[in-house]
Amino acid sequence: VPVVDDDDMVRPVIETCLTRKGMKVSTAADPIEALKILSHYPNDYITLITDYHMPQVNGVEFIELLNTSELRLKNIVITTGVVCVDENINSLLSSNKGIRTLIKPFTEEELLEVVTSN
Repeated sequence: VPVVDDDDMVRPVIETCLTRKGMKVSTAADPIEALKILSHYPNDYITLITDYHMPQVNGVEFIELLNTSELRLKNIVITTGVVCVDENINSLLSSNKGIRTLIKPFTEEELLEVVTSN
């Protein structure tokens, strides 16, 4: 499970939660780093977790980049600290059923539920 978040405190928390449940996790501080990781093993990933608010490229723009690649992710989770989801996320959610949002702060149970449900 690739985890993309510019927050150095959030990434390891998500990684710990997922690895405790036996999942293999790769982390990246930004979408460009994540694309490098994903390109090495394009068929190994089914789920991706990405933050929405990141410098340079936000989560929606990152997902749009992924949609033009050869990756075939089935479950994408966008994390955000904003309770009121904006127009970009709403548009993406309505056009793709494999994308879910997870509002920060979230519990380990909420994270696992959204990551494991398809």
